[in-house]
Amino acid sequence: MGRGKFKAKPTGQRHFSTPEEMLAGTSSRPRTFKRQEAAYKEEEESEEESGQESGEESEDETEQKRKGTQGVIEVNNPNLVKPKNLKARDLDAGKTTELSRRERFVKYALSFLFVLCFWYFQVMVCFLFILCSIIYILSNCL
Repeated sequence: MGRGKFKAKPTGQRHFSTPEEMLAGTSSRPRTFKRQEAAYKEEEESEEESGQESGEESEDETEQKRKGTQGVIEVNNPNLVKPKNLKARDLDAGKTTELSRRERFVKYALSFLFVLCFWYFQVMVCFLFILCSIIYILSNCL
C-alpha cells in the first residue's frame, strides 16, 4: 500500500546508541572500527617520532595534513583570473589596444552621426544663404 504524498525521511530511521549499549560494546559501530582507530594512532605516533628527529619535515607534514576532505580536494579555481600588476616602466606607450566589437560600433556610429550633423549644418547654411539672397533681391526690386 502507498505511503501517501510524502516518503519517509532518513531522519526517522536513525538509531542512537544508549550509554548502556556503549558500555556493553554492542553499539552499531562495526567491529573493525577499533582496529582501524588503533592502526591510525600507531601511524601518528610513528610519524611524530620520525618528525621529532627532523624538525623541518614535521612542519611540512603538518601543513600538508588537513582534516576531513580538505586534504583530498585541491581547491584551485581554473577560471580565476589573477590580475597582472604591471609597472609603469614595463608599459608600452605606443602599443594600441584593440577595441571590442561594441566599442568599434559605438565609435563608427558617433563618427557617422557627426558627419550627418555636419552635412545637415552645411545644408541649412546654404538654405539660409539662398533665402537671404532672395529676400535681398526682392527688397531691392520693390
